Parts: sequence; structure tokens; C-alpha cells
Amino acid sequence: MKLYSISKSIFRVVLLLIVLLPLGRHWRLFSFGERSTGTVMEYSSYFGENLYGEKEVFYASKIQFNTGDGLVEVWAPTDTELKMGREFLVFYRAGDPSKNCILNLACLYLTSYSILPLILIFVWWAFYLSYNNYHKDKKGEILKL
Repeated sequence: MKLYSISKSIFRVVLLLIVLLPLGRHWRLFSFGERSTGTVMEYSSYFGENLYGEKEVFYASKIQFNTGDGLVEVWAPTDTELKMGREFLVFYRAGDPSKNCILNLACLYLTSYSILPLILIFVWWAFYLSYNNYHKDKKGEILKL
């Protein structure tokens, strides 16, 4: 019976791909969207809809960027206070600037879409550890903790 194991390099490549998943959901904006520089204007409250469709008060930083048609204001992820006056690269759809992506670690990874990669990282890590330790045990190697 041949025993297989997952190499460290394969583990790292798959881990990198999982970490890049939140960037992958914006690939059209990165490839075909327009670019602009956004500036953080203020940290304030606004009314928005929660996951259940109910109106709620959220706190976030307001970012303003220039398009060919004028200025557009967007909100950073909720409860994320960015330094006033700081500038970020913003990708947006030319016909609809409300479809945008602020190129910032907090804006990319502190969203509800980051739950799936987090779960996948834990599942992949558990699979890697259990699969490799099982085969080491079968070969008769002593596991060192």
C-alpha cells in the first residue's frame, strides 16, 4: 500500500490561493474598471440595511473619489475608522461608480465575504495536519510535539 502525504509547498500554495479569494471577487474591477484616488473625508454614522433588510445605524469612514462625471462618496466597511486625509486607490465600474473596490487591507478583508476563506483556511489546515500525521503514524515514525 502506497502512502501519500501533502508537501509543505503544496500546502503553502493552496493556502495562498485561499487567502487571495477576497481579491478574486473584484477581478473584473481590477481588470476592466477605472482607477481613481480616494480620500478619507470623515468618520460618521449613516443609515443602511443590515443582513435582514432592516434599517440600522452604522459607523464608517466616508471616502470621496473623482470620476469623469464628478465626485462620488462611498462608505468603507462598517466600524472601520480610517485616518482622515489618507488616500487610497479605488477601482470602480465606469457606468456605475457605486460598484467599487477600495484597495486597502481593511476594506478587502474586513467584510462578511471573508468568512468563507477563514473557514477554508481552518479546514485546509486541519486536513493537512490530520492527513500527514496519519501517514507518519502508519509508517511508524514517532510524532514529536
